[in-house]
Amino acid sequence: MKALRMVTVTTILLVGLLAVVSSAANPVTVTFPVRSGEGPHWEEIARIFNAQSEDVKVETEMLSGNWFDYVEKVQVMVSSGVSPDIVTTALPSMPPLRMNGMLADLMPYLQRSGINTADYYPGVLEFFMTDGKLDLMPVGMNTTVSVINEEWFGNYGVALPSRDWEATWTWEDMAAYARLLTQAEGARFRSAAYTFYNSPTTWMPFVWGNGGRWLKDVDGIPQFALKEQPAAEAFEFLRDVIDVQETRLADVTEGSANFQLGNVAVHMTGSWWIKSDRELPPNVGLYPLPVGKTGPATGIATNPIGILTTSDHPEAAWKFIEWLHTREGSEYFVEAGAFGIPVYRPTADEHAGSHFAFRPSADAQTVISSMNYLRSEGVGPGFNEMFNIFRSGFTESVLQRNISVAEFLEQAEHQTNIVLREAYTQAQ
Repeated sequence: MKALRMVTVTTILLVGLLAVVSSAANPVTVTFPVRSGEGPHWEEIARIFNAQSEDVKVETEMLSGNWFDYVEKVQVMVSSGVSPDIVTTALPSMPPLRMNGMLADLMPYLQRSGINTADYYPGVLEFFMTDGKLDLMPVGMNTTVSVINEEWFGNYGVALPSRDWEATWTWEDMAAYARLLTQAEGARFRSAAYTFYNSPTTWMPFVWGNGGRWLKDVDGIPQFALKEQPAAEAFEFLRDVIDVQETRLADVTEGSANFQLGNVAVHMTGSWWIKSDRELPPNVGLYPLPVGKTGPATGIATNPIGILTTSDHPEAAWKFIEWLHTREGSEYFVEAGAFGIPVYRPTADEHAGSHFAFRPSADAQTVISSMNYLRSEGVGPGFNEMFNIFRSGFTESVLQRNISVAEFLEQAEHQTNIVLREAYTQAQ
């Protein structure tokens, strides 16, 4: 009897060993299409993961084009019966994946993983949840900041803003600096105060910082809210600031305002804009956005990652995503670079200077501390159309001043509400 038990135990151990050997010899391969802009970095992360993982391997496939091209190509893959396992996206291109039920709910995986969500920046997962389902998980984020050419501040005796988002420059400072930092010598252009990346991620922090909002809920459907007083005030303020700058440069016949050429004092954009291969003036630093009356706010840019519902290997795909959200995976993520600040706070704090290794560590700290003031709105059905309506009208009214802010908001309200009603009706 004792000999029989020993044989049985030996058999069980042998079967288990053979299973492990078989798993290592025949790992599951999960496919992950990546966009060419971020592709080399994902390839490097996949290489590091594959070197450590015996039972799961990640195979990347490079797709050309913008984010909308990327999502369209993924949809074609799925409809043709050759579905990838893992997908990534940007915020503007995310709605088609959500609307068409293409994204698996990651919440059950997350709940049993042991990942402590308390170690993540507050609210980051909520950006990607719908009715309690977690569609995607961000790995890193970029935020909207002020990229400042410190030389111009010194030339004109203007004090640099504090890097503390709670005690930095205000709207009043921004308005005053529009005059101080915009200079011409006769008809010769010398410097301009501000240029802007023309996107809601740049403009909406001013609305949020004034207590405004982009959308409001009307019978379960988001509707346009930018005509409300706090938002309208923010746009009038920005128009006035830009008008001061353009008025001071009205007689200039030579030169163009370009931050990279070194003749602009402040460029407001996403922290992703700072790359090691971008030629910049020598004395450049990252600082907070000007703060409105209700406090700091910043926009986000991120490329979250998820699992397609048509994946043949969702469990194996989750192993890669889970690894990315561990301390070890986050550290490799930092080393690969180009995806922003890791949403895993201990890693972000420990490697404060790593993501912007070519910049002073204070720049990374500006972005890290901004993660406490993240805001986002409108990432749902109709977002891309709403995005374009906003940008077109804002350009006409605030940047080019061809129409009034009131006209812009009136037109945008009408167009946006039609888009959102149709999009949400189709999605239901």
